[in-house]
Amino acid sequence: RHALLPDETDVDLLRRFPNKLIAINRYGDGFNFISTNHREAMQEVTARWLRKMNGKFNLYYLDIEDNSFICHERREGFISACEEAGAFYRIVPLCRDFHDNLARLDALHLKNDVANVIVSPSHNVTGAVLAMSRRANLVLGESLFYSDFDFGNAMEITGCEFPSVVQDHAAIAQQVIAAAELLGKELVQKFIPYHIVGQFQVYDHKE
Repeated sequence: RHALLPDETDVDLLRRFPNKLIAINRYGDGFNFISTNHREAMQEVTARWLRKMNGKFNLYYLDIEDNSFICHERREGFISACEEAGAFYRIVPLCRDFHDNLARLDALHLKNDVANVIVSPSHNVTGAVLAMSRRANLVLGESLFYSDFDFGNAMEITGCEFPSVVQDHAAIAQQVIAAAELLGKELVQKFIPYHIVGQFQVYDHKE
């Protein structure tokens, strides 16, 4: 866990020993890192939804109850996109339990006569979102617009297509190996490009 999600104590060590350590999937000033830019990725996905929506829509962000760096960065990326667009949004706290999450999503009482945009920072809650949508008679691309992270094969597993930010873990690993040779010579700080797969399918929702 500390190799992938270093806490503040680990970050202090990263800064103290720049010739020995590389952070993976965490970034910041004064230490080596190879990472996805989580804030930028979430900001881009959210901005795409906001550009495509027409008329009235509800916007929700599924905030996983996790104080990790990655969750923080993705949340901030979503908020930044909304602030730039002047969009009103609602934060929905979720956890790691399917049934608890389904109950929280059901409690939103989403209606199918208005567009509902749900942005998730993780594919771990996608099952609960899809289960809720069936119970509420929401249809992807009509009354429900959803995106998540790291679910590149959603169609094969769920039978549904929606946008997902997919990290290039192979490229991250390759760059870590390459960066190891530069330790002690220069500070290595590199973002690895992510990919957004799936279609932003949006029908015209006008009042």
